[in-house]
Amino acid sequence: MRGAKHQNLWQGCVGAWCPSVDRSRSTLLTDQSVYSSHGTLTNMDAATDWVASDGKVALDFDGNQDRVSISNSSIFSITDAITICGWVNIRQTASGQYPALIDKNRNSQWTLLCAYSGGLNARFICNIGGVRRDLVGPLTATGTWMFLAGTYQNGVMRIHVDNNYVEST
Repeated sequence: MRGAKHQNLWQGCVGAWCPSVDRSRSTLLTDQSVYSSHGTLTNMDAATDWVASDGKVALDFDGNQDRVSISNSSIFSITDAITICGWVNIRQTASGQYPALIDKNRNSQWTLLCAYSGGLNARFICNIGGVRRDLVGPLTATGTWMFLAGTYQNGVMRIHVDNNYVEST
């Protein structure tokens, strides 16, 4: 991706982890951005958690503490504007939380995840200046791929699903 035809698309990108592009199929998920903040599959099995999906490759998170730990946490020190996005396919609707697309650490400076608690939701969490903000927006489907994005800019948080704005603060 770094050698991609449209370099201007990468300007401002601080991390890009794409299982379909990553050919390692190991416990390492390669960051395709210029920062090389590679991720380590944690509580996951490289032999079974790299899965085929719709002709591509995805990571299978079973909701049991599976995560990809990112090596360079300094890229997440952003406090003015950020977009976190990715494709998710939720296959079950049991109570609890599903994998976070990104979670800086247990104190969650930035977290975008899917959760089921009284309904299927997208949840975007940020800590700015020690103040935790939490935004929840509805998801309507399971068993299908959805593009999920959380944005923060000028004090406003938003959640978008499949390019449709669903919630803001």
